[in-house]
Amino acid sequence: MAGKRKILLIDDDSVMHDLVRAFLTRVGYEFLSATSGEQGLEMARSEQPDLILLDYMMPDLDGVEVYRRLREEPGYEALREVPVIMLTAREEDGHLRSRMLEKGVFAYLSKPFGLHELRNVIENAFIASEINRRNRQLQDEIRRARDYLQRVIDAAPVGVFATDTEGKIVLANDFMARLFQVDSPQKLIGRNTLTVGLGGAPDPLAAVRMVLHEGEQYATEHLRFHSPDGRLLYLNVRVVPLREQDGQLRGAIGIVEDITEAEKRAVEMTMLTEIAQAMQGTIDIEEMLHLILTCATAGEALGFSRAMIFLLSEDGKELRGTMGVGPSSPQEAVAIWSSLSHEKMSLPEFLEKYGRRKPDPRSRFNNMVKELRHPLENSNCVLARAVREKRTFVVEHGRLKSGEPAECDWFTSVFGTDQFVCVPLVAGGRTIGLLVADNLYTGHPIDESLVQLLTLMANQAGLAIERARAHADLAAQTRRLERTIEKLWEMQERLVEAEKLATVGQLAAQVAHEIRNPLVTIGGFARSMLDAPKSEEELKVIAGVIAEEAKRLENILNNVLDFTRLSRPNPEPSDLNDMVQKALFLVQDELEKNKIRLEKKLAYDLPEVYVDQQQMRQVLLNLLYNSIDSMKGGGTLRVETGRRDDEHVFVKIQDTGPGMDKEVLQNMFNPFFTTKSDGTGLGMPIAKQIVHSHGGRLIVDSKLGEGTTFTIVVPIKGEIVKTAEEKQALEGA
Repeated sequence: MAGKRKILLIDDDSVMHDLVRAFLTRVGYEFLSATSGEQGLEMARSEQPDLILLDYMMPDLDGVEVYRRLREEPGYEALREVPVIMLTAREEDGHLRSRMLEKGVFAYLSKPFGLHELRNVIENAFIASEINRRNRQLQDEIRRARDYLQRVIDAAPVGVFATDTEGKIVLANDFMARLFQVDSPQKLIGRNTLTVGLGGAPDPLAAVRMVLHEGEQYATEHLRFHSPDGRLLYLNVRVVPLREQDGQLRGAIGIVEDITEAEKRAVEMTMLTEIAQAMQGTIDIEEMLHLILTCATAGEALGFSRAMIFLLSEDGKELRGTMGVGPSSPQEAVAIWSSLSHEKMSLPEFLEKYGRRKPDPRSRFNNMVKELRHPLENSNCVLARAVREKRTFVVEHGRLKSGEPAECDWFTSVFGTDQFVCVPLVAGGRTIGLLVADNLYTGHPIDESLVQLLTLMANQAGLAIERARAHADLAAQTRRLERTIEKLWEMQERLVEAEKLATVGQLAAQVAHEIRNPLVTIGGFARSMLDAPKSEEELKVIAGVIAEEAKRLENILNNVLDFTRLSRPNPEPSDLNDMVQKALFLVQDELEKNKIRLEKKLAYDLPEVYVDQQQMRQVLLNLLYNSIDSMKGGGTLRVETGRRDDEHVFVKIQDTGPGMDKEVLQNMFNPFFTTKSDGTGLGMPIAKQIVHSHGGRLIVDSKLGEGTTFTIVVPIKGEIVKTAEEKQALEGA
């Protein structure tokens, strides 16, 4: 009869079939009968029953195998959710019952069972099945609604994100994934905005901290954000608290709007106007060139790492390096940017302070540019083409965007870069020179918008240079130029004195940092002599240690003073393990005080190495104290020595501290870079210089949350060879 629920019994007992058929048909069910497992599977496939009664023991296929096929094999997909009740005449087997119920059997009935009991179980199975069906339906609807909401959020022209109360991201859309350059929004889920930046700088989600801490909405407008790939973006960020109905804080939800294009257009127009006004304010040719180059390199303007100007000779046959602005090394770049980062000023103020002056005659980069001469005749170099064709060219990895070779190997060899932009300086329809810029030290890409902006500025610069040249030819301006030059020289001398004072201060801070460790050791041993009586032998040992540390203090002072020209090592045959043991002895008190467990694995078959023991001890102690500082709450310090290969030995110092992020790793060896409030940032550069001066390498490997490993690798024979007389003296000793 239509509408009746079908129940299939799979059992090899004919009496059971008769009994169950009579009962189930009487209570309103349609009964289907199969006397073997194979027959039952075929009937289940063809009849599509609403419930299956399955006997456990059958001669061909037992109930377990039939159930497995129903649930797993292809062809039975429509029966996956059909409830199955297992019937068995076996004695009560709790393990079997538990196993089958875990596999998904709805109920387990032992024969003989009451028919009313069977009916109750069947009705409960249908009720449970209906509940499960409705739950699945609701879950499907919820999933569709969630998917629809996610599509709406992903299609939004702004970034949308949400966090929990701990700052972990629980929702993000495609815009956010593109902003932080991850494959999908799922890659952002779970990241903690309070403890780990998501990439780029400054962190646009820093507002989450304020919202979760204060419980009030927070907004940031016109945020200058460098994306992970170096692009400069302008963002509006708004974050509000997310609360439950009872007012309890549940997290934060925010919107990130990219206003880069609109902001760029407004900023660029303002910047070009300010640059043009600045150029109109000077007539001295050198001031003008320096001002143009400052505009190209200033962070408030175009922000290139370096910029240079080449002017044509009077006969137009040669490009002559005229002026360059920018650092000559990564260390100088870090020092300059660090100094400028403390000065907050507008572009006109910046140009007024740093642009309207002549370059420092001691500038290595400027002097390097001024020495260059490049003939234009018969030259296919991109610089020559830019002059002849009056076109801007961008060079990437030695090639133009068209794929043609730039043919500028001479330029690359001099300046160490094969990625730059060259823009012709044009005045009155003729080319008077070139403006060349690169991003060697920032690594930022030279994108099209930046090239367009540089080209617009170069158009103004060409006219300004020509105007300055005309004024320079006027005799009436001679005296004014001379007075200006004198004043500029006076200002330069003041700046030199200020730089000297700053350098003295930096070196003094470094001395304080470096002598702290040996002073702690000396103080510790001195106090131990006062705190408790010591035997003569103990006093000798302590006095020896104090004497060694005092001597090390003298060497440290010399090393700091000679930082830029580290003194030549005084190598001697040395036992690497002995140096490690002595260094560990000096930090033993710090290890115990900080509850740090020491694990040593020293290879005692190491050959002697040829090193300066005082300098190498300084390196070891610097690395050991760095590791100890990273484990103030306790941890494990592992120290290992061994042979790296036939020609090198190593010392490995591993801690279980918090580890370092990518930015710290990239900058840790840069002078004056430090993450410590009381640090000067010279410890690691000095350590690296010492190891390098021995012909070795200082390798660092660090992962956030796992710790840091420093590995010192030095050659066994050493890079500095002793003279024959020194060797004879050693042998005689």
